[in-house]
Amino acid sequence: MVVKTRVPVQRKGLVRRTELITRLADQDDRQVTLVQAPTGYGKSIVLMQWVEADPLRRFGWLSLEQSDNDPVVFWRYVLLALRAVVPGLADRAWVLLHQREPDLEVVITHVLNSLLDVPGRLVLVLDDYHVITNRQSHDSMQYFIDHLPSSMHVAVGTRTRPPLSLSKLKAEGLILTIDSTKLQFSLEETKSALEGVHGHPRPEAVARVHRTSEGWPAGVYLVAIANAPHAASGDVSEVGTVHRYLMEQMLDQLPESDRALLAEWSILRHLNASLCDRVTDRTDSATHLEQLSEANMLLMPIDANADWYRFHDLLRDALRREFTRHPPEQQRVAHLRAMEWWLENGGEPRAIHHAMEAGDHERAAELVCTNWLEYMLSGLLQTLREWIDRFPTEAMLDYPPILVASAWITAFSGDAKATRRFAAAARATSFDLPMPDGSTSYTSAVAILRAGLGLDGMRDANKHAEVAYRLEPPGGPWRQLAAALVGVTRFGLGRYEDARVALTEAARMSMGPDGTAAYARGQLALLEMSESNWGEGSRQADIACAQIEESNLQNLLSSGAAQVAAAAASAHSGNRGSALQRLGSLASIQKSLSDSIPFDAFQINLIAAETYLLLGDHRAASVHARTASSRLDAFGDAGIFEERLVEVQKALAPDGASVDAPESELEPLTDRELQIIAMLQSDLSLREIGSELYISRNTAKSHVANVYRKLGVTSRTAAIARARQLDLV
Repeated sequence: MVVKTRVPVQRKGLVRRTELITRLADQDDRQVTLVQAPTGYGKSIVLMQWVEADPLRRFGWLSLEQSDNDPVVFWRYVLLALRAVVPGLADRAWVLLHQREPDLEVVITHVLNSLLDVPGRLVLVLDDYHVITNRQSHDSMQYFIDHLPSSMHVAVGTRTRPPLSLSKLKAEGLILTIDSTKLQFSLEETKSALEGVHGHPRPEAVARVHRTSEGWPAGVYLVAIANAPHAASGDVSEVGTVHRYLMEQMLDQLPESDRALLAEWSILRHLNASLCDRVTDRTDSATHLEQLSEANMLLMPIDANADWYRFHDLLRDALRREFTRHPPEQQRVAHLRAMEWWLENGGEPRAIHHAMEAGDHERAAELVCTNWLEYMLSGLLQTLREWIDRFPTEAMLDYPPILVASAWITAFSGDAKATRRFAAAARATSFDLPMPDGSTSYTSAVAILRAGLGLDGMRDANKHAEVAYRLEPPGGPWRQLAAALVGVTRFGLGRYEDARVALTEAARMSMGPDGTAAYARGQLALLEMSESNWGEGSRQADIACAQIEESNLQNLLSSGAAQVAAAAASAHSGNRGSALQRLGSLASIQKSLSDSIPFDAFQINLIAAETYLLLGDHRAASVHARTASSRLDAFGDAGIFEERLVEVQKALAPDGASVDAPESELEPLTDRELQIIAMLQSDLSLREIGSELYISRNTAKSHVANVYRKLGVTSRTAAIARARQLDLV
């Protein structure tokens, strides 16, 4: 929503935090501001007043919410906030963020490089950062902060201390922290807040409110809103008690109809008149929103036109508790109405949330099944995973298409165990209604799933690919994938001519966001090379790679066949540099090469091993051969490709010795881990290694830990020695 990247509108009558704003505006050399305090201390207000009072800086603003936990969603909004003040900033990063599983370190590096060219001072405000709990989001923000250009500043508003490493910035005097003790109202500020409502309160009343609220700004404002003499003289001493007492006073003064109205609205994170009308089945919400906003400082407009509002978290929490006391059917209906409104207004993700809250799991499942492929291809894989994790098992069994979608989602998440569980459940049930994803039937959808995952070997995959190919009609949305799968499985069984027909059909269809056309053409290139038609194979690989680059699909698993085919063609023609460059590009799909989709992982590593062998790099060939062998264990039988692996292993160990590690089987190392091993031989620190590879220190540390584990060592020196023993460096 665009309103998330707009600076919220300030209410009239708010106390001006002059001393704090002066401190914020005067911090020329600092790069991070941390405004940390529990709810009700006015963190957002202080940040808003800084934005308004500082003419020397430009501010990008982002109001965060729980749905922003997906790291891709998080960075899309961060970049939107920055582009709101610097139009066109980091266009390449914006494109990358709309690919499936974008490499966030590459994205952030593009953003940082673009910021170097931005004149003047720029501040990124991240309000309500405490709602972000995803480790990857925190790690990526750490990387961003660690590499900030001198003209860039990050301001974080949060209830709790963020899990970011800020000690170095603190030691260097580059961070300003404003906590609850600094956000507490002074006696004079308490007086100003009360004067905004009561005119001229008695000095003893001001002192009493200040003492009992302990300078808690929300407590002071709530007294002012309540406008009750006994509220100022209440005999309470703890802030928590003040909170409960004042909220009761405030809500008890509302007419019952308004109170019930607000409770129903509390299910909404953001409110506008149309949405509120739908939820409460009335037509006068615009008037109520305006009146309540003017009378109540805890309902705030969040855009200049006052089209959208939000509750203060204090009020929303209290109202949500009140809403849970409404009859269950009334709660369910309110969420269903919200779901309908969001569906009509292009907000499917929020509609899914409300469907789940309403307990309408079938509708939620239908929405997920309709949109999962689009969301996955746009990078929202983690959001999808969070959704399917919320479905009760019974609900999934009642609506089997969600089992198919869940199997795909977990497969591309790299969760082999969950993939197998969902795939087994999907094939053990049936479904006779139309499929929400556009496939011709549930039988066909399951067949495509089994062929695409290939969890039971080449022959089983081919059997189900043939079924899907027969069932999916020409021109249907799943025909291209069915043709590609039947082609590659025929190829794997040595049925070259039949494979060529199907792969050519899929390759000639339009290039979609899933890259199936390029996948089919890449497989067609590999088929031609298998028959020694290197010229045609090279031509097909070049076309496929051009399609991939034009569509920015380099990080999709479907691009792997074309990339490795192009590498093989370059190596065969003697172009070593081009071959190595193509092989290096496989790092972008490394995360997808898992046991969840074992055949593609097996085949890509096999061709890479063959190519490295042709280039004379036996070390790299051995690594990829071992990886291919481990993926084959998960796949079962791989037809002709299994025979090719045996040939590679013989070439690498002509005396009959194993190509595995001499003492025990070596767990496959990723390309990134091989880079890490090479750099461990230098004097570079973890932070410096991270900088060289454009990754954070924490990410580099994780890679090093994986290297130690796989090599069976516990130190850098031992890792180097072991790597040399295995001919890895």
